[in-house]
Amino acid sequence: MSLNTQRALNWVEQGLMPDNIIRTGIRRLLKQRLKDIHASDLEKVTALKSLFIESMNRAPIALSPDKANEQHYEVPAQFYKRVLGKHKKYSCCYWDNETTNLDQAEENALGITCLHADLVDDQNIL
Repeated sequence: MSLNTQRALNWVEQGLMPDNIIRTGIRRLLKQRLKDIHASDLEKVTALKSLFIESMNRAPIALSPDKANEQHYEVPAQFYKRVLGKHKKYSCCYWDNETTNLDQAEENALGITCLHADLVDDQNIL
């Protein structure tokens, strides 16, 4: 990453960059990304996608779990109490058209997980 890009990112993270400048930068980066992945050439897109899938299949599940855990546990428990729902689910939620709050979204996601795991009544699980 260039020094200018790093400086701009630091300014964005510090809240020093106006939204319209951020949006302009994002649009520029997106245009460059579409060019890099040859978005207008279906054959090249398909080939790049296949290469990406192959590389992901060969890659470890977690590249740096120690760093992720370190960052995760740097956050005080009080933070999670304030920003998560009653189930304290921090990986994802599921919002359908009937969902109106975070507790429901967490419960929806947990229900989907149970369906995918084929859980049934009277099972013992950890």
